[in-house]
Amino acid sequence: MSNIIVSIIVGAGVLGLLLWKKKKNCLP
Repeated sequence: MSNIIVSIIVGAGVLGLLLWKKKKNCLP
């Protein structure tokens, strides 16, 4: 059970980083 929770948290963190990088790159 804990492994699933950890994987979800890690996945959410990775998605957040990717979205943040995209927003940062979009800025002029």
